[in-house]
Amino acid sequence: SFVSFRRAHWLRVIGRLSPGASLASANASLQGVVRRLQTEYPGTNTRMGAGITPMHEWVVGDTRRPLLVLLSAPAVLLLIACANVGNLLLVHALSRSRDVSLRFALGATRGRVAGQALTESLVLSTLGGAAGFALGWIGSRALLALQPPGMLPIAEISIDVRVLLFAIAITTISALGFGMAPALMATG
Repeated sequence: SFVSFRRAHWLRVIGRLSPGASLASANASLQGVVRRLQTEYPGTNTRMGAGITPMHEWVVGDTRRPLLVLLSAPAVLLLIACANVGNLLLVHALSRSRDVSLRFALGATRGRVAGQALTESLVLSTLGGAAGFALGWIGSRALLALQPPGMLPIAEISIDVRVLLFAIAITTISALGFGMAPALMATG
């Protein structure tokens, strides 16, 4: 019965490295224990081994690359949306050439006309950013509500100040980046 108990090689152990210990030194110590067990119990441990895997790597596994691809999808969508809105703003700037010519004739400066075009772009970008932030907040709440039982706890998923600041930064950068061409076209 003791021999059959020694065949329980399906166990997984979770441990914490002591401060200052490296993964390589812990693995070397573990391999020493494995070799000692192989010599003491050749009937049950000859072909058995052990290894150390960091907890994060064991839980997450090979999902890093697919998650990065999944995270890049919103960036590509943002670029497509900004390019489309930028094209619409360019067409709008071209259609307002009479208005801009009249403003120049009345003494408006290039900076004032470009500022108006940038303000329009910033307003559109702010409305889009606010709508995206609201949809993200609603979507995160929906994901938490639809989480199947038995999955890893994802209750700490939330939209906090860092996400809000990131959304504001992306909104401002996209408004300035994609609104600059229509502003220059309007004053050209």
